[in-house]
Amino acid sequence: GTRALPKGLGQAPLARSLRVLNFSGNRFSEVPPALLQLRGLRSLSLGGNRLHGIPPDIQELQSLEFLYLGGNFITAIPPELAKLPSLRYLVLCDNKIQSIPPQLAQLHSLRSLSLHNNLLTYLPREILNLVHLEELSLRGNPLVVRFVRDLTYNPPSLQELAGRTVKTRNVPYAPSDLPDSLVRYLSLASNCPNPKCGGVYFDSCVRQIKFVDFCGKYRLPLMHYLCSPECSSPYSSASQSSTSQSESDSEDEASVAAHRMQKVLLG
Repeated sequence: GTRALPKGLGQAPLARSLRVLNFSGNRFSEVPPALLQLRGLRSLSLGGNRLHGIPPDIQELQSLEFLYLGGNFITAIPPELAKLPSLRYLVLCDNKIQSIPPQLAQLHSLRSLSLHNNLLTYLPREILNLVHLEELSLRGNPLVVRFVRDLTYNPPSLQELAGRTVKTRNVPYAPSDLPDSLVRYLSLASNCPNPKCGGVYFDSCVRQIKFVDFCGKYRLPLMHYLCSPECSSPYSSASQSSTSQSESDSEDEASVAAHRMQKVLLG
């Protein structure tokens, strides 16, 4: 197996017309930079190499429809991967990936996502936005909640409390009223996904795993970020009702998601 590419590959006459490239089963420890100059590529296979990461410049391959990176040592997915508008098939199986960046939900052309045999314990809630996804392969991942119950909740700072008040009460403000840094800060507010809350958060939030039913057969663990423990605490006085509400929410989401996911391959 080769470890390097011929010099000048990106400038070779063939480079402009090259559409399919298969370098699987070699000894590449990184994606060769010369490959990222092949802007006409539609299919790139680098499976069974020794890759430990994906370069952010992968976004340069704007024509890419098929990307095979299975069987490597990849630990993280760069958000830039989501900037491939034509990507239909993404294969990342048999790696060491621990989390999926929510930006992947921007891959609106994606039809198949292979993530089996990795180290995933949850999926981002945003994966529900992959409305054209027909196949999601997840078998061989832990997909269990090993850490959520032990998380500590850092109380909001005074700045965040003020920011939450401004946003939830719709206090009017203009750039002429506040320093630029505070205007930018207020623009970073995230809405709490709890439908009965209506709050926002900035830096302080509670991570919660919620199992959502897909196709009536599998329950997938999705990560939520809530604004406070009161939105999710199983120990509150309303624990029974909040639990049933959570189940109800899951079923609502399932009805929306069931028609989106044609195959969910867990076994």
